[in-house]
Amino acid sequence: MIKNILLGFFALAALALAALIVLDRLGDRSTDPLVRCANHVAQHRLMLRLFLETESAKLPEALDAREALRAVLKELKSETASWLDTELAACPEPYARRRSIGYVYFGSGLAAEVVREKKALVLLCPAESHEGRWACGLAGGEGGLELFLGDGAQALELLSRAVRAGERGEVAYTKDALHALRDERDRRRARLGRE
Repeated sequence: MIKNILLGFFALAALALAALIVLDRLGDRSTDPLVRCANHVAQHRLMLRLFLETESAKLPEALDAREALRAVLKELKSETASWLDTELAACPEPYARRRSIGYVYFGSGLAAEVVREKKALVLLCPAESHEGRWACGLAGGEGGLELFLGDGAQALELLSRAVRAGERGEVAYTKDALHALRDERDRRRARLGRE
């Protein structure tokens, strides 16, 4: 009981800190879809970090970000999965267009160790969001799972690295995830007017 209370407290504190960092990086634009999106990705980061804290943990096998996050919440014994169907969990632009969570999920079945050590890309806003100029997402890193917030060119480079790592077998992306990575990379290239 006390452990759950402490985990909840630390999760809320970390979420508040992440929101402050994002707001500081982007300026005071709290109604901006990019700021809202970054805050939502920060929430998913905290949830996934709790889920991946054991070495044997694997990300849910799913094709859809909402489905994967719902599986994580179920595993964490959370009864708050209904918020995943709201704008509070989504990239705001795809949600406004079609009630989609928006994020493209690439992490299907990846082990926590692989996510961290190989800096695997887990999820990212679609190229159509934020006019293609910005992207929010989650990728593995030194701290486990790190928030990615970058411009369109940085997102393209992140996607290109992920595709290369998947094609070389360095990261065991599923066939569907690798297809989604290539597709998103190609859409991002087209959005940026690059070959």
